[in-house]
Amino acid sequence: MIDLGAFRTRAAMVGTAGVSKVEEVKTRGFTGYISNLDALTETVREIVSRLASSVQLPQDGVVPTVLAVHLKDSTLFKVSDHEISVSHSSEDGRVTNEQVEKLHTELKEKITGTDGHALFFAVSRYRVVQKGKERDVENPRGLRVDILKGRAVGVVVTRDIYENLMDVFREYNHLYGEPELEPLGAYSSPICAALGAVELGVDLHVHLDLGHTSFRVIKLINGRVFSYGEYGKGGHSIIKAISSTLSIPPRYSFEVLERYLKEGSRIVQVQGKSIDTTIVEGILRRTFSEFLGSDTVREVVGNGDRAFTLSVSGGLANYRRINEYISDAGFPEPLAFTDVPPEQLVFHGASKLMRDISPLEGKPNRNGSFRGKGWGKKFLDFLKREVFGIEEKGG
Repeated sequence: MIDLGAFRTRAAMVGTAGVSKVEEVKTRGFTGYISNLDALTETVREIVSRLASSVQLPQDGVVPTVLAVHLKDSTLFKVSDHEISVSHSSEDGRVTNEQVEKLHTELKEKITGTDGHALFFAVSRYRVVQKGKERDVENPRGLRVDILKGRAVGVVVTRDIYENLMDVFREYNHLYGEPELEPLGAYSSPICAALGAVELGVDLHVHLDLGHTSFRVIKLINGRVFSYGEYGKGGHSIIKAISSTLSIPPRYSFEVLERYLKEGSRIVQVQGKSIDTTIVEGILRRTFSEFLGSDTVREVVGNGDRAFTLSVSGGLANYRRINEYISDAGFPEPLAFTDVPPEQLVFHGASKLMRDISPLEGKPNRNGSFRGKGWGKKFLDFLKREVFGIEEKGG
């Protein structure tokens, strides 16, 4: 899996056996959208080479690959409700797998529309009507009901944007192709990171994705994505503010920011200047106060009448000092992950998605749609055998 960020690109192998070592390179050709396909293809080549040095990749074969992306100003979070009547002639009015799949299919069509592609899609709530009374259920299969209702959520991009992402694979395979990358599709990085965090099994959870181009907030209930919002400023805005305030180039602004966040340095020497990082502290405090107090975040989180746990991912989340600014702005202290650093949450979430889709039959076409049979099992068998060295029993 390749996690394509505006500042850093990371890659790891994911599957039921876990997550391999995460490799990282600086991103070129992508700033929240593809700005230079050739440079981005080189970024992919470099990260695949790095990954091949730490895990076993078949040099003359095909590697199933997922691209996780943190897109800027191009994704749309959508919510849709739909219902179907349950036929009493079918298993005495019990909800069947086919009826649940029918609900899923029709909800996804409403979410994506005619020119959309879902980077993430899930049913966040099931509701059943029995003798005129409605109630929420965790799993409707096998229940005797009159009407089955569902609410779905999705992160959607246009098909043009999705095809641009698939062009990265096509260009890589055209120029290199050893190993060939077989695109399984593209996911939303913030959603993957949020799902990785809720492996803890929390009830009500909020996830903050602190990206380079923007910040995202995702609310999950019972482990399911419920709502989502984007704030138009991110790490890049902080660096620009430091550069403008201190009259130093952005590359030195990043150095000042990093040394303050890593070391707590009060005075940093750059370009022959002694920089007082109290100014940086003020910029960070203002940025997080504006972000966590914004209408976008408040709309997602709600009125605060229920306590929630909090997690963070993204580049800034790797600096523990950021937690102080989140707490000072009135949010809970982010959860501490002892064995899963913030930059790995997206891969753990992708692993969860892989497990969820493994029962599906089929293999993706170049446009990401599924074809053939047995793709799920073949992909997981590949991960176990080639990446994690787990042999099948009796094999």
